[in-house]
Amino acid sequence: MRRSVIVAIMLIIACAAFAQEPPEADTATLIPDWWERQATATIPPARPAAPVIDGVIGYEEWFYASRIDGFIDSDTGNLSELPVAMYLCYDEENLYIAVRIERPPMNPTPRSTFAAGRQEHIWWQDDAFELVLRPGREENGIEHYFAFAGNSVGAWSIMGGALEGSGGDTSIPADWQYAADISGRTAWAAELAIPFDQVGDHEPPVPGSVWLIDLMSQQVTPRKQMVDLGLVWNLGMHGYRSPVMPRFVFVGEDGPILRPHGVGRLSNPDKPQTTGMRMVFYNLSDRPIPLEGHVQIFRASADRPAAALSLYEAWDRVRRIRAGGQDIDPTQEIQAFRSEADLLRELNERFTLVAERQEAFEVPAKPADAAQGAAYFAVEQPLENGEYIVAWRFTKPETGEVIASQVVPYGVLPGLKVSLRPFFLKYEKLRAEASLANLELLEGDRIAFTLNTAGEDVATEAAPVNPLADSVHVYLDSSAVRPESGAVVTARLLRADGTEVIANTAEITRPEDPEWWPNEIGRSPVVPPPFEPVQADGADAFTLWQRRVQIGPNGLPASIVSRGTELLARPVTLGVGEADPNWASRRTSVDERDAVYEATGVVDGLGLHLQSAWHYDGTGRMDLTVSPGPVPRTLERLVLEVPVREEFARLAYHQGTRTDPQTATTETFAGTLEEWFARYPEGMVPFTWACYLGAEDRGLQWICEADRGWSNADENAVVGLVRGDGAVVLRVNIVDEPVELTEPLRVTFGLTVTPVKDATPGRQILQAAMTAAPGLDPATNYDDLAKTHQALIDAGVNTVSTYINDEEHFGCPQIYDPRYEQAARDYAVMLHDLGLRYVPYTGWGANANIPQFDTFGQEMLAEPVKNIGWGCFLHNHASTFPDWWLYGARILIEQTGLDGVYMDGMAMPRLMFNELDGYAWTDREGRLRGSYDIWAIREFIERLYIYTHVEAPKRATIRNHYNLETYAIGAFSDQRVTGEGQYHAGDTVLGVNSPGEFRANFMTHLNGVATTGLWWNWLNLPVTRNEMRSMFLLHDVPMVMGGGIVRYYGNQIGYGVDTRPLVHLEKLRRAFDGAEFVGYWQQDLIEEAPEGLLASAWVDREQGRALVVISNLPSEPWSGTVTFDREALGITPDAQPYDAMFDEPIACDGDTISLEIEPERYRLVIFGDRVAIPENAKID
Repeated sequence: MRRSVIVAIMLIIACAAFAQEPPEADTATLIPDWWERQATATIPPARPAAPVIDGVIGYEEWFYASRIDGFIDSDTGNLSELPVAMYLCYDEENLYIAVRIERPPMNPTPRSTFAAGRQEHIWWQDDAFELVLRPGREENGIEHYFAFAGNSVGAWSIMGGALEGSGGDTSIPADWQYAADISGRTAWAAELAIPFDQVGDHEPPVPGSVWLIDLMSQQVTPRKQMVDLGLVWNLGMHGYRSPVMPRFVFVGEDGPILRPHGVGRLSNPDKPQTTGMRMVFYNLSDRPIPLEGHVQIFRASADRPAAALSLYEAWDRVRRIRAGGQDIDPTQEIQAFRSEADLLRELNERFTLVAERQEAFEVPAKPADAAQGAAYFAVEQPLENGEYIVAWRFTKPETGEVIASQVVPYGVLPGLKVSLRPFFLKYEKLRAEASLANLELLEGDRIAFTLNTAGEDVATEAAPVNPLADSVHVYLDSSAVRPESGAVVTARLLRADGTEVIANTAEITRPEDPEWWPNEIGRSPVVPPPFEPVQADGADAFTLWQRRVQIGPNGLPASIVSRGTELLARPVTLGVGEADPNWASRRTSVDERDAVYEATGVVDGLGLHLQSAWHYDGTGRMDLTVSPGPVPRTLERLVLEVPVREEFARLAYHQGTRTDPQTATTETFAGTLEEWFARYPEGMVPFTWACYLGAEDRGLQWICEADRGWSNADENAVVGLVRGDGAVVLRVNIVDEPVELTEPLRVTFGLTVTPVKDATPGRQILQAAMTAAPGLDPATNYDDLAKTHQALIDAGVNTVSTYINDEEHFGCPQIYDPRYEQAARDYAVMLHDLGLRYVPYTGWGANANIPQFDTFGQEMLAEPVKNIGWGCFLHNHASTFPDWWLYGARILIEQTGLDGVYMDGMAMPRLMFNELDGYAWTDREGRLRGSYDIWAIREFIERLYIYTHVEAPKRATIRNHYNLETYAIGAFSDQRVTGEGQYHAGDTVLGVNSPGEFRANFMTHLNGVATTGLWWNWLNLPVTRNEMRSMFLLHDVPMVMGGGIVRYYGNQIGYGVDTRPLVHLEKLRRAFDGAEFVGYWQQDLIEEAPEGLLASAWVDREQGRALVVISNLPSEPWSGTVTFDREALGITPDAQPYDAMFDEPIACDGDTISLEIEPERYRLVIFGDRVAIPENAKID
């Protein structure tokens, strides 16, 4: 056991009488159980008089106010390097608050575009602060809040709202007194008086009352930065309604008044430097104030593990789990759902208790010859480099009431700390980074780096210092660093004249190259089944499975025939303005994998060159170059238009938007065309990396990694849909604001024509999720396990998945631990003997526990480096990652004997900033931008598909979990699993998804990707599986099943809210394999009275039978009559309707039946056939 854990366990015992009662956990729990998440401070009376509100924080007028320090930078999760201080006091009429905000040294003047006085909305438009105030506790009936924003010249805005609901009102009457002033050379200050008679219901300003208050510095220049007292917006919390809003307790003359004298690195002129906290208490009364104080300091190494969680991020995730929720990372599209123990272990293994003080003391009464009584309480440690947490709590011993508490994380980093990240294999580079923390920097400074190996300087680079940056980095050529040798990198801070200020070094050792690098797995030049070869069809056209594409003079499709019908209303165009480029195209090559075309043109002196390469899955990659020639030229316009015939433009969706990390979002849209235009009335959205337009069984998807070099008049209107002339046009504004080109503009995008393949094989996979290989648990009851296996077989399950459960299973296809590998091998044999396949969960990312992670593993990571849970880091498909992963997958399949891989978020484009791979770039305004790694992911997953379907000794399965479909990637999966990112947090079926949203999100099998939907309900919505089946069945989408549900609920049938009739539903569906599915949007199969139902059916005309699902999606019961269109259903006039769930006849009058359907439920009616119910059926 690590020393930090031992210390933490001992201290839990020692502090049990003082700490909160900790919930049970597998590890010691450190901060989250010992200390309050909610900071607490006092509000004393204003003495000797109320402060004057003039923006100047006068020393004497605020001397007896409580002061609060320890504000946290939300970017770093640590104490802000730019201090923020808040002062509070009150009288009978007002609450008084003063704020002092330090500015960046090189940007001392705050931005102020709004003049003094009340303004409608200044939030995040000027350098300002936001004060959130709730004038009392919710349990005392206070159910509203106020949010106030003020800038540095006296402009202010205010909003009020209710705790229940969302939003607020910025027009509320308020006559709050506010003034601000630039305070000295490096800071600005503000003062505010809040009248008690203007805050509505409130706890009165008397001792013992509690108001909830948070203050945040909202810096917008030189860069956006949030410095917050309570971190009330952390992890998606709504700050105005946050449950951890800091508590401020009104006190009387017997206070105490809080005056912190330092937190973090402490000031000790001419003495050894220390770190910790110092607190002074004032007492203005004639009686001493007894207090109990408790302070602890924890320390971790200055080398924070890559992407380790900050204290408050880990703390709030633990809080959410303990409140009954899941661990959700709002920045992630696919969730890790880390456990409480895992999060706590991360903290405990990093931090060690290094100092503690716990004792009773008094704040003396005010002496006759002094203005106040005072007491001093401090805990200090000799200053060392490291990360720290200092936590304090002061209570009244007679009542236990907390009058002051706070937990402040901070860092003390070495000057010019050097960090190394190796890229030994693919790029032969070392990324050397020097921290600029704790350094005095001047204009013209630079950092010089030198790489030395075997006693010789082999590489040097230098980079200028940006005063706004936290660090400087370069890439050093490491080709001279041979395997099994070491290297030293030295960084030196140099002044403009070359004078060295400080230097520091870091060392690294390069091991032997790994056996997996490089490899050719999955690179066979074949067309894997069920794809079909590309075939030429004349000089300008080619055919694919169920598609024909004709290329026009511009190198883009002039005609696309899919499933026998023309998709395009007219040829795809690349508009460049009024002039005709006089395009000419030719096919340069064609084989069974690719058809390649080249087109050239000239417009206004600009040379145009387009190469389009069309792959056997139906994805074309277009590489466009616009060249100005030897002199600069202006490109007026460059707009791609893909006009789709109206009859096939039924569904549309887009992926995440923007490439600016400050504004980029993973939010997507999917639905019908009508829903698109309801959401986007003008039809346009910001840059998005993928946009689909088409129908359920044919369409087009545009993809693009970045808007690098684009010029847009409106960044909110770059990609979108436009109606007109019998078409819906997918429009991409590459250039709609004229731009001068001094060098070639290169744009790469793709078009995928669907359906990409026959998804039938993937639809035949029926996989049940189990927990772990049974050999891992000595207590496994194999007789009972055999019953579960038999239940799976009886239910038609053909594949079993489990977690591997070793420490690497969330990032490795290969199982490194011999015990776990043997258990998986044995379970595979057991399942194979039963005729079942074994496809384990192989997770996501690159795990820090894999061999040589610190050297070769670092090369695989996405930038910025991010820990996504369970020890895994986001990966980069353009790196060495594919070779490592495929090598491990081959071992898993060929040696361990498993039957495929189940990837979770492993093949999903994300916004990346890896410099060596060209993903990071700078726009014309100098802003950092990123790229979405589409093409590298596509190459990786095609390699995996070719290996599992052609090269492997037995065919293996790819199960791929991701969100919204990208056909250029999803084509190379056997089965897609989805359902984490597509649901709204609604409390009804229709609140979760509209039918159009569900159709676009989940019903992808007709376009070539077999989707199985999740309803694990990790959002804890009040919607059950059987209610959601009313939506799933309507769209012929199967639902993921668990092995335990099959075993213990396999004989359930019924339409009840909590019924789990999945086994019977699967048998019903399989009975109609090969039948035509007719959706409610295609044809009216029923006529209901009253209206309100939707009906889809599986129609078998050859045998005169049909299975009809009738869904009542609204949250109201439906009762009435249903008349069936027998001709549309392909059934005889005398076919008897049966309730397919219960195998019972339904009374009918000709074509009409009477029916009652509960809210958000369904009915199944079968004609011309019957499917027996389970033996010993449990009916609900």
